[in-house]
Amino acid sequence: NGTAFEGGMTPKPKFKLAVRNLVQKMQSKPSVLRLTYVYNDGAGKALARKRLAAVEKMIRAEWRKQGRYKLNIERTIKRLK
Repeated sequence: NGTAFEGGMTPKPKFKLAVRNLVQKMQSKPSVLRLTYVYNDGAGKALARKRLAAVEKMIRAEWRKQGRYKLNIERTIKRLK
C-alpha cells in the first residue's frame, strides 16, 4: 500500500531493502511471486497501478542481478472498503 512509498512513486529505502532480501530468498527454488497492492478511495486505482508496476520493475531489475530462473510475477489490485 501507500506506506511503502515516499509520496508519489518513490519507494522508501526500507522497502527497497526488503525487495533485495526477498529476491535473495527466492533464489533457492523456483517460485511464483504474487504482488497485491491495497488502496483506499483517496489514493485511486490509477496510482495503485503505477505503484504496482514500479514495484514489479524494481523486483525484475534486482532479479536480473541475482536470479537463477525465469521469475513469474502475478499482480492484483484491491480496493479497501
